[in-house]
Amino acid sequence: MLVMMLDYKFALFKKAALYLVSIPLFLPPVPVLAQNVIKPKQLYDGIQSNEFDAIIDVRSLSEWNSGHIVNSTHIESLQTLKTIPEVLEGCEKSTKKIVVYCNSGNRAGVAIQFLQKEGINAKLFNGLGVSQWTAAGYELETTASKVPFCSDRCRDTKFSKVMNQAKKILLTCSSLTEIEPAWKRKKICEKKVSRREEKKQVRFICPEACGDCVSTMISPGCRDRKNFKQRVKNLLKINCPKLNEMKKQQKMYYCKKIVAFNGTKQRVSDFCPEACGPKCHKP
Repeated sequence: MLVMMLDYKFALFKKAALYLVSIPLFLPPVPVLAQNVIKPKQLYDGIQSNEFDAIIDVRSLSEWNSGHIVNSTHIESLQTLKTIPEVLEGCEKSTKKIVVYCNSGNRAGVAIQFLQKEGINAKLFNGLGVSQWTAAGYELETTASKVPFCSDRCRDTKFSKVMNQAKKILLTCSSLTEIEPAWKRKKICEKKVSRREEKKQVRFICPEACGDCVSTMISPGCRDRKNFKQRVKNLLKINCPKLNEMKKQQKMYYCKKIVAFNGTKQRVSDFCPEACGPKCHKP
């Protein structure tokens, strides 16, 4: 009886072993979404012709600091993030072209799958890595990370601010009447200037020019002082289109200015990233 039970258990064990052997040891690979791979020469030519809206480096910070491809945006470990980073908001449209690269192309491939999964409809290219880039004879650079031109952060906001110019002008009552528009003249009339060891508003010195008098007034107090001369800072209305009209040196001066606008203090370059550049990668 004992022998029969052992024979039965052995038969069951043998049957189970044969079943396990029939199972393949290695599962077939999970199919990966097709990716557009571009070689260093294609990437270089595309950069030269401003073909791409964003070039993203997903390597670590130390790898980035050792050198990266021109016009790149550094998004460390993009493939491990849970949501699309803010800097890529605005780049999801199908009309955009985005290149992702790393050291060899593996991390870039995973990052592209993540972008596709998160709804980025742009045309995505795997730019392989810096190892292939340098092997092809192209150089790396160590500049700051660029904001992709497709990003919403690279759009000028509706911004307008009255600011003082650095240059002082010689003001007289007669020259005040020539200042246009009227709001600028009004601002100067409110300014206080030193006159005879005391400070007075310009409107008390030039009441006619400031529009405080009507033509029928004959009071001596309603006459501009002919001998009044004062150097005051001119006033300039700054907005993003106005910056584009300036020479480079003058534009850079105003782009660095910190101004209060809608309750916040920011640099002019934060309001006008396109006009101020080169913070943004501009194709």
